[in-house]
Amino acid sequence: MVKIYAYIDYRLFLKDFQEARHTRNKSLSVRSFLQQAGIKSPSFFKQVIDRKRNLTERTTQQFLQALKLPEAEAKYFRAMVGFDQAKSSVEKQMFYQKLRDLGEKEQVKIIGADAFAFYEHWYISAMRELICMQAFDGNFRLLGQKLSPPISAREARHAVKTLLELGFIVEIEPGIFQQKDALLHTGFEVQSLAVRNFNRQMLKLAQDSLDRFAIEERTAVGVTLSVSPETYELMQTEIRTFQDRILQLAAREEKATQTMQLCVSLFPLTKPVDKAESKAQSEDESYD
Repeated sequence: MVKIYAYIDYRLFLKDFQEARHTRNKSLSVRSFLQQAGIKSPSFFKQVIDRKRNLTERTTQQFLQALKLPEAEAKYFRAMVGFDQAKSSVEKQMFYQKLRDLGEKEQVKIIGADAFAFYEHWYISAMRELICMQAFDGNFRLLGQKLSPPISAREARHAVKTLLELGFIVEIEPGIFQQKDALLHTGFEVQSLAVRNFNRQMLKLAQDSLDRFAIEERTAVGVTLSVSPETYELMQTEIRTFQDRILQLAAREEKATQTMQLCVSLFPLTKPVDKAESKAQSEDESYD
């Protein structure tokens, strides 16, 4: 069955839950789900999935009746509904924090700043993805050449050795490696020098990618805007939400053929402006 803590979007969870349920037992149709929920409308489930209808407090409880989730997961489901249907950014931020507090992060291992060896070189995180995609024949030179930009055989060997020592990958049989955790996440509070250096390396690769890859092979977007400190806090929440959604997509991936890096940056282009001072200057200039 699908793991609820791998989701933030309750509609996507419902869709995957029902598909897994039906795959396991063909008699467990959407109609049977609605019957268990005590909902008479045969189209209600699809309308919710297609975002044409929302769940109310009552229908949320009815869906939980059919989902038969443990108490902790039921609370998480309610928080997902609240997050999706929040009417303001402040409310959305509150539910997002609740999701993070409730989520067991079963598919995401939060790694701390103490794992310096992992952050030391950009290619170590990339190698964690690459070596688990296919069987490894022991040729570290060829393995290193599969990264972009390529690394040496010595660096490839160092990366694999580091990942094994940290317990981020395990060799389940000769040449076959598996990730111990589906995803790794540095967390949003880690501000160590090691993580900053790691991010610098990745941002440099992002810069180089503008010339190394064709436009259809990479994505680069940017926008310049003015915000208040309050809006900045809300924007941070939106970025974290987006990152979690991307992690969810990766967690469900079963046919990966390539390793990619996502870099999202939000930083100042000006110093803070004192509104009162700015207004006074504006009034002075009007008399010139």
